[in-house]
Amino acid sequence: MKTKTPQTHYDICIHGNDEAAFQAAARHAHNGDYTALVHTKDDTDKDFSAKQDIMLQALYASAGAAHTFRAARHYGIEPENPQIHWDAVRAHISDAMERIAPHYSIDRLAALGVHIIKGPVQDETITAGKTLHIPPQSAPISPDYEGLTAAAPRMLTLADLPHWPALPQHLIILGGDERALSLAQSLSRLGCKTSLVSAGDILPGLDPELYAILFARFEYEGIRLIRDAKIERIEAGEQVIVHMMHEGSNRRISGSHLLVLPPQPPEENPRPLFALTDPAVAQIGLNETQAREKFGQGHFHLVKWRYQESDFAQSMRRTDGLMKLVTRSDGTVIGAGICGASALELIAPWSLALAQKHRLGDMKDLITPYSAYSRMTTLSIDGYIRQIENPARRYKSGAFWQGLIGR
Repeated sequence: MKTKTPQTHYDICIHGNDEAAFQAAARHAHNGDYTALVHTKDDTDKDFSAKQDIMLQALYASAGAAHTFRAARHYGIEPENPQIHWDAVRAHISDAMERIAPHYSIDRLAALGVHIIKGPVQDETITAGKTLHIPPQSAPISPDYEGLTAAAPRMLTLADLPHWPALPQHLIILGGDERALSLAQSLSRLGCKTSLVSAGDILPGLDPELYAILFARFEYEGIRLIRDAKIERIEAGEQVIVHMMHEGSNRRISGSHLLVLPPQPPEENPRPLFALTDPAVAQIGLNETQAREKFGQGHFHLVKWRYQESDFAQSMRRTDGLMKLVTRSDGTVIGAGICGASALELIAPWSLALAQKHRLGDMKDLITPYSAYSRMTTLSIDGYIRQIENPARRYKSGAFWQGLIGR
C-alpha cells in the first residue's frame, strides 16, 4: 500500500492503535471528514481488531459446543462425552482471527479515504481542525510475586493462546477480571482443570447477588474461585505451586501451568462489566450498594426479575439468572445488572435508557417477543409501573420482583 503524502490540514487527526481508534476513524471518514490516523503498531500487525477478545470468543464457542454434548440429557437426548482435539480448537481460534481481521484492516481504512500515518510522528507536520487521542486501556499493574521469574518455563500468556502446544492439565490463573473468568470456564469445559486466584475481588464492583449466581455455576462445574488472597510466593518445579494466605490460613494450589492476568488500575467511577461466561454477566451504572451509598435509603428503587419467572428460560432450562434494575425515586434508570443467559444482549436497552436518562415509564411501549429472554425486560417494566400506580399491591407477598426496596 502506497503512503500518501501528508496533507497540510486534516479535519481530524486520530491517534490510537486499537479497535476504538479504527471505529473513530471510519466514522469520521463516513461523515465526510478528511481524516488521518496516526498509529504506532508493529509492522507485522496489519489490523486494529480486538485480538484477545476474539480469541476468547472463539474459545468460548468451542467450549460451549462441548458443554452442549454433556448437557443433552435435560432435553431428551442421550448425552455424549465429546472428544477434544486441541489442535483443531487452536485452528478454529486462528481461523476466526483471520476472518475478522479484514474488517479492521489498514487497507480498509485507506479505502475509506483515511490517511494512515505510521508513528511516532517526528518529521511530518500534521495540522488538523481537531485532534483525538484514544489511549489504550490503562496499563495493568504487573505483579511482583516472589518466585514468579523462576516459574517462567511453566507460564502461559493469553496473547499466545492460538500457539499453546497442548491443553494444560491444570491451569492456575492469577487474576479476577472478565478475561480471567471467561478463560477459566472455557478451558474447564474443554477438559483443563482450572483454578482462579485473585489478590483482590473477582469482577470488582459486581453486585453481590449477581456474583453469587456466577460463583454457584463455577463451583458446580468444579472451577475454584479464590478471592482476596494474599499471594506470598510461587514455587516452580515439575509443577507450579502458589503459596498464599487466604481467610486467615496458609493455603497452596499446585498446577501444571500458570497464567497471570494483572488487574486493571482501580477507577473512580463504576465501569461497565461484561463477562463472556455462562451465565453471562453485564452490569452498567450503579449497583444496589453504590446507589444506597450515593442516594441513601428511600431515594432509589430496585426492581428484580428472576429467570425462573421467565417462560422461555424455563423451556430452555436456563433458570439460573437475575435481572436487577436500579432507578431514582421517579423511575429514572441509574443502573442495571444481569447475570444469566444472553445477558450481554439483554443489557442493550438498559444501556440506552441509562445514557438517555429514561424513566421506566418511558419504556412501557417496548415490544419484545414471547419466545425470548428479552420478554423479561418488558415484564419487569410493566410490573414496576403497576406497583407504582397501585400502592396497595406494592409489597405483595411472593413477588419475585421488588419495587421501592431502597426505602
